[in-house]
Amino acid sequence: MGRPRSQGKRKSILESAFRVFGECGYQRSTMRMIAERAGMVPGALYIYFPSKEILFEATVREGWDRFLSDLHRAAVSSRPFRERIQEVLDLGFSRLKDGLPLLQGMLFEANQRRLFQDRLDALCASLEQLFAAGWREGQLEPPADPVRWKTVIRLNTVGALFSAALAAPGRVDREIAELKAAIQRQLADRLRGAPA
Repeated sequence: MGRPRSQGKRKSILESAFRVFGECGYQRSTMRMIAERAGMVPGALYIYFPSKEILFEATVREGWDRFLSDLHRAAVSSRPFRERIQEVLDLGFSRLKDGLPLLQGMLFEANQRRLFQDRLDALCASLEQLFAAGWREGQLEPPADPVRWKTVIRLNTVGALFSAALAAPGRVDREIAELKAAIQRQLADRLRGAPA
């Protein structure tokens, strides 16, 4: 019979993994480094996560699922559309920097790309729902072709994520700020009643 698992230990491991993957990237991170950060012996880590790949997947799921839940909550709130869209942008770009190492691991590790695809689909679905609400509420110029607009949302999302993931380490903050400003300019052009 194996030792019982503690939810507190599991959470500590995931937080440590997030930090280690963030500092070292997926390839250079080791289970030993993560165990030490969590204050555990490496063997104890394997009780919770049998491999680095499984731990990485759990870390991605935990971080992205929390992000997607927070983003969805902001997108469907009852506040005015402009406040919702601004909160979604603020939340998305503030979390982008913190989650960048996980994003890079999902994008640049061949065996992790499937993690990215699922999260990308969920992220785009929330954004599509937010924009559809803006059109229904008359706050956003409706697109001539809503199907094409879904593609535009996806292209902008993928472009922003890849651009941030590829930024040189000393340029990440600037890249993220420029991406956010560019998307805000695109939105300002489509908002009804926006200043000219």
